[in-house]
Amino acid sequence: MIENAGIDYKELYLQMQSAVVALSKTLEEIQKENKNLKEENEYLKRKLFGTKSETSKSLGFEQLSLFDEAEAEANPDEEQFILEEVKFNKKKKYKGQLDDKLSKLPHIEVIMTLPESELVCPVCNSKLVPVGKKFVRHEIEFVPAKLKVRDVYTTTYECRKCRANGKSVMKSPGIPEPVIPHSYASAESVAFVMKQKFVNGVPLYRQESEWKQMGLDLSRTTMANWIIYSSEHWLKPLTGRMHEILLESKHAHADETPVQVLNEPGKKATTKSYMWVYSSIKES
Repeated sequence: MIENAGIDYKELYLQMQSAVVALSKTLEEIQKENKNLKEENEYLKRKLFGTKSETSKSLGFEQLSLFDEAEAEANPDEEQFILEEVKFNKKKKYKGQLDDKLSKLPHIEVIMTLPESELVCPVCNSKLVPVGKKFVRHEIEFVPAKLKVRDVYTTTYECRKCRANGKSVMKSPGIPEPVIPHSYASAESVAFVMKQKFVNGVPLYRQESEWKQMGLDLSRTTMANWIIYSSEHWLKPLTGRMHEILLESKHAHADETPVQVLNEPGKKATTKSYMWVYSSIKES
C-alpha cells in the first residue's frame, strides 16, 4: 500500500492543468506558423516554377502580389466552382484599316520596272512606254540603328580690308554648350540610353553589349554618369514642375518598391532600401 507521503494532489492537478493549457497554446501557434509557411512555400514554388511575367519578377520573393490572389486561392475541384464560357468580341476589320495603321509612318514608293531588253511589243516589236502603275502591297521596312560621329567645327571670318590696312579683325560664331562638358555625348545618345533604361527596361550591361555591336565601346559606367549628370542638370526643372502639379492635385497614387543599393553610406549591401514613386490621376 502506497502512502500519501504528504503530496498535495489538488496542487499537482492544477499544475498539470496549467501545463496542458500552455502546451495547447504552443501547439496552436506552431500549427498556425506551419500553415503560413506552407502557404508561402506554395506561393514561392508557383513563382519559381510557374509562368513568370515581368511584373511578378519585379515584385521579388519578399512581397506577395496583390493582384493574383484569386487565381492562387481558387480550387477548380470544389463544388462551388463553376466554369462559365467567356466570349470575346473580336475587333471587326474594316476597309482601309491597314492604311490607317500605317498612316503615321513615312512611305517610300518602290516601282518595279521591266529591263530595257524587255521593253519590246511581242506583236509588232515597237518599244513599250509606261502608261500607269498598279498598287501591289505594303511592306514594313526595319532600319537598324547605326552610329555616326558628328565632327563640330566653327568657321572663322576675317575682314580683308582691315587686314590690308594692317589690322586683324576675326569673327567666329558662338559654340552651343555640350550636353555634358568634356564628353562626346549628344542629346540623342543620352536620350536613347535613358529611354532604353527607364521606358523599355533594358539594363545598362545589355546596352553596353548593344553599343559594342554597333561599333562603339561605351561602358555602363559612362552611361550611368550620363544619366546622373543629365538628370541633375537638365531634368530637375521638369521634375520640379511635375512635383508642383502633383501637390496641387486632389488625389495621388504612391508605390513602394524594396531595392538594394550598393555602396550606400552607413549601410550594408544587403540592407533593404525603398523607392517611392508618386503619380497623379486625370481629374475631370
